[in-house]
Amino acid sequence: MSTGVQLQAQPEYVEVVLFPIGMPYLISPILSGIATFIVIVCCIIFKSYKEPLGLMIFGITISDFAFCYVKTVYSIWLPSTDFMCKLAQGIGQYGVVSSVLWGAFFGHALLLITRSFQIDVLKTVTKYYLFFAVTVPLGLATLSIMTDYVVYENVNGVERCIHKVYKGSVDVTFAVFTTIPLLIGCILSIVWYAMAAKKLKQVIQGDNAKHLLTLIVYPAIMLGCWLPVLANFTLSPFGLESSAETRALFQAIDQMQGLLDALIYGGSKHALITKFFLMLFCKKRRASNAVEMQNSGRSNSSTHDDMVTGYDPEEKTARVVSPKVSPGTSPKSMTLKMRELEI
Repeated sequence: MSTGVQLQAQPEYVEVVLFPIGMPYLISPILSGIATFIVIVCCIIFKSYKEPLGLMIFGITISDFAFCYVKTVYSIWLPSTDFMCKLAQGIGQYGVVSSVLWGAFFGHALLLITRSFQIDVLKTVTKYYLFFAVTVPLGLATLSIMTDYVVYENVNGVERCIHKVYKGSVDVTFAVFTTIPLLIGCILSIVWYAMAAKKLKQVIQGDNAKHLLTLIVYPAIMLGCWLPVLANFTLSPFGLESSAETRALFQAIDQMQGLLDALIYGGSKHALITKFFLMLFCKKRRASNAVEMQNSGRSNSSTHDDMVTGYDPEEKTARVVSPKVSPGTSPKSMTLKMRELEI
């Protein structure tokens, strides 16, 4: 006898685990987080952000840090609600899109410099870079929190934040919040990079060579880190899915962007990490030397007083020592000797 209840088969989907990230893949965001934090501190200490190129590096580093920080923290302290999963992914989403846009803007800056032969041309455009690199990712991240882009799952006590990719259908949320913004950033980088390549050889020998090398490497890192994961997610709905290990590997690669960006910045600033710790060491050393000089000054002062007053430690008394004056010594010579004792 039929119960009148029809069971509908759930569409098959692939689960993409966003949080937590397991070992050894968690090493990537941890290293990137540490490296980007050091760069941020150094940018603030050395005030690199006051220069146009320094501001761009500062911006992309903050974006990388936001992405790596949330990936690391929420892999250790797991989100326990659906909203916390959405919030964590929103923060990471901001970092991802902002970093990719900054990478594209490095390509545009490269084009401008190859045309004008001047690094100062960036002063007029960095404010526009900053505006779009902040507002666009912030808007997308806010909208993603209002959707089911990421959902909380608790299976047998195992808590996870996952994204579901349904087979045979377009992944709309991933396309809107990740694929399209990242593809736009990658395409713009390639276009601007190609346009600048024509004149690059003419400029690379000049004084701006080190700035150009920095501008070249940043978009290259962005493309290398994000094209594999973009291709994987784009092809998954069409049946060309990869294994869970491959997806985790691609995610680990994109999470290495912060570390690679930080290494490039460190190289462009002549071993920035060395300068950072050298500064801390010198500061401590200066404080130690100041104490030693103060103690030495007191000791010299005590010795000087003993010489002048003829202090006798055994008698615990002080007597004024008069300079010996030979017969026939002129008053002028005596005055000079008195001055020698005072010094």
